[in-house]
Amino acid sequence: MKNIYFLILTLILILLKASVTSGQSNGTPIIVNPLIGDTLSLKERDYYILFPDIAGFQTAVFYLNPDSSLSADVKYTLDGQQRDTLIKNYKNLESLNYHIYARYALDHEHPESAINIQPSDYRRGSQINIYNEGGELISGELLSVRENSLVILKPDCDEDLTNLDCITTAKNSEVNKLTIKGNSNLALGLGIGLLASLLAGAIIYAVNQPSSSNIFSNIGTTRENLRYIGISTGICLAAGVLIGILTSTPDEVVEPFTEDELEGLSSYSRYPLFEPGRLKKIK
Repeated sequence: MKNIYFLILTLILILLKASVTSGQSNGTPIIVNPLIGDTLSLKERDYYILFPDIAGFQTAVFYLNPDSSLSADVKYTLDGQQRDTLIKNYKNLESLNYHIYARYALDHEHPESAINIQPSDYRRGSQINIYNEGGELISGELLSVRENSLVILKPDCDEDLTNLDCITTAKNSEVNKLTIKGNSNLALGLGIGLLASLLAGAIIYAVNQPSSSNIFSNIGTTRENLRYIGISTGICLAAGVLIGILTSTPDEVVEPFTEDELEGLSSYSRYPLFEPGRLKKIK
């Protein structure tokens, strides 16, 4: 019996460990791009215009987080002393790759390579809802943020960004309220809890198999197993739901919408750095 309770406790700890480590990087430097490797030098920093606000920059080493964002361990000098700082969630991996390749292409007389990256080569933008002054609702994927407007891919539309019927724009001055859809991991948490409960049930049955030929004794053992399996299932599912809740992000609401929100909003768009040439044609 003690072994069964120990097993249930171990499964709970594993589930909680998964929820804690889901937001941590793996601790191993990652090669973010063949052009710079896993370490950004001062010369590369200046060329690719990265970390422009860090005075005394020396190097930056990148680490990949589970959500595909990058953390950067930056070394710099201040008052003649070497220091370092960890910048969490610096950029999305694909976003940084896009920036590096675009800068390289523009400087090597291949500007079309920088502005015509296919959608499959880049990340997805966040799903947003825009409420205009007249009460009109505009929904879809945020493609880019312009100085005067937001460019949106309509729902249930294909990836042909040259199709004007698939693209719409919203004037920034007419936006009253904007919501950015969050990310729910509740289904994932339930799935983890269900798998853990099945594993616990199998182990409980294997550990506490009937050892007697007496049918009444076997019935008692089976009932005991079912009770333990029921308890472990409830605990595992509850832990799974907890993991789903802890790792989910709620919808973000921007109200009222002002020009001060534009810079931060760009990080939610598919093209936060450059607009592809085909998208520039849409006014």
